[in-house]
Amino acid sequence: MNDLGTFLKLLLNFVTELAIPIIVLMLIYTGFKFVAAQGNSDKLAEARRILLWTLIGAGIILGANAILLAIQGTVTQIRGATGLVDIFSHLT
Repeated sequence: MNDLGTFLKLLLNFVTELAIPIIVLMLIYTGFKFVAAQGNSDKLAEARRILLWTLIGAGIILGANAILLAIQGTVTQIRGATGLVDIFSHLT
């Protein structure tokens, strides 16, 4: 880990690998909450709220990889156009 780019890539990979099983478990838990609600509107509302926040968290965690790739592509294009040093070149 000689630079910030490598550290961020490793950190993002670690967080993603940790988050995916948690997301799956939360989706299973939410399914149980829906089943256990048995039509009770308060319990259904709680299950919907858990599902919403689980999906938001999943989107943020999984979207971080897409954001990293977009930034990396932009920096690569800028570097090619202006000759700037590509700080993300070692990530590919």
